[in-house]
Amino acid sequence: MPDTSPNRRAFLALAAGLVAGCGRESPSTHAVPAVTDAEQAAWLARQRSLAQRFGVAADAARTTPEPPFPVTQPFPELKPLMKLTVRLHPRLPRPDDHRFDQERTASKIGGIFAVPKSPLRGRNGCIPILQLRVEDAPPHLRFDPNTSLMQVYWQVPTHPGEPPIVRTVFIEPDHEKGGTPPLPEGIPLAWVPFPCRVFPERVAEYPSPYLMPKMMRERIAAWKPPDAERSGTDFFLNQLGPAPGTKVGGWPRILGEPNTPTCEQCHRLMDFLMTVATREWDAPTVARWQPQEERGSLDPSGYQSALGLDLGDRHHGIHIYLCNTCPDHPSLAQFT
Repeated sequence: MPDTSPNRRAFLALAAGLVAGCGRESPSTHAVPAVTDAEQAAWLARQRSLAQRFGVAADAARTTPEPPFPVTQPFPELKPLMKLTVRLHPRLPRPDDHRFDQERTASKIGGIFAVPKSPLRGRNGCIPILQLRVEDAPPHLRFDPNTSLMQVYWQVPTHPGEPPIVRTVFIEPDHEKGGTPPLPEGIPLAWVPFPCRVFPERVAEYPSPYLMPKMMRERIAAWKPPDAERSGTDFFLNQLGPAPGTKVGGWPRILGEPNTPTCEQCHRLMDFLMTVATREWDAPTVARWQPQEERGSLDPSGYQSALGLDLGDRHHGIHIYLCNTCPDHPSLAQFT
């Protein structure tokens, strides 16, 4: 007999999404540990508690402060490398925000996604990560013709320590159908984001020094920034370079030697699509990247980590790459 307890029903309503497959089947020998009713209840209680304290109104905005000075002052040769990223600023909706679950075609992270007009191949259990409307996307992100939504899903990795299996699809929603059905039982809750509104903001950013040619990296390392307590590389990375946090487009925040993945189908380098981050900023980046609207908060932790993800102590998020050459848009994830 199915479990119809209030905790189970509420959990299934919030943690939406059995949808199109993530590209490959999980081996039948891999058993996902069952999630207990107590774990579901704790997950839901934490989400509700954070929403009470840190819920953000639907008509709010989030604004990134200006950099301490234009990056092209000390490094004019970087001007052609500027890209626009969309900082998504995921934030929990307020408890009385009853429209959130009904907005099936809105840009959002987690929650209930729109159903496509055309059926998608596969029915593997996937976790809904991002739904993005074309008008909220960065200008260079190419949507498929006659589509207005991009959806990103991931599947819990088969082996511990691996990044998730990712699927990216571009769809036109079927407005006559409801949202995605609920998650199958047993999905580890650490990989399920709290359903969040997003507050897209376009921000100019520059690449990580680790993505630059050696000569440019050496120039930045030798540079004496205004903040003498940090090296030129650290100051550039945290104050002038790529934005941290959850974002679409722009430059990936690379903190070491880059490893841009290659598409397994066409063997071309994949394009950076987005980052899903466990934190929107940290101590080295707070001065530049904490939104202005949250600077007066005595405890901004619920804004900083609104998604509630726990990818382990060694990982701060997921970079997702996309192949724009192949028609089915293969995607691949790497830990940040």
